[in-house]
Amino acid sequence: MPGRNLLAGFAALVLVALSATPAAAERRLAFAVAGVVEAVMVRPGQKVAKGAELAKLDLRPLAAAARAAAAELKAAQLELEFATANMGRVKQLYDDLSTSKEELERATLRLARAEAGKETAAAADELARWQLERGTLVAPVAGVIQAITGYIGLVVDPAQRFTPVVVMK
Repeated sequence: MPGRNLLAGFAALVLVALSATPAAAERRLAFAVAGVVEAVMVRPGQKVAKGAELAKLDLRPLAAAARAAAAELKAAQLELEFATANMGRVKQLYDDLSTSKEELERATLRLARAEAGKETAAAADELARWQLERGTLVAPVAGVIQAITGYIGLVVDPAQRFTPVVVMK
């Protein structure tokens, strides 16, 4: 929605990056997707490497959505293949003067709808996979965990107020 603060409601980990400078940057890390915190794998004072898993949401709803999106994409691909083959048949019939222009136009419309359906399903599949990947919060840089402000069972939602989970430096 326009104007919505995209950071609102994220459970966050705050990370302070390891750096040669005395005042390393503090980072407030947050989940980009809604869910329930299932695990926090770090503790205050712990050094973490770039890419280390810090916290994880319950991935079951996100995985289920990804499976459903993949199934919809497969069905849309089959519908597109059918519509393409049907368009070829109807075009041949039209060229042979064995069907009407109206039937050719209907086949053209079915093909266009199938193409749009496949594109829509592909976008939904990509989004579902992206969301599943964001269900695990990873350290963007090496650093030291400063605080754990979240907890197992915390409900996070990007549409709500910012709720830190871990502070890292």
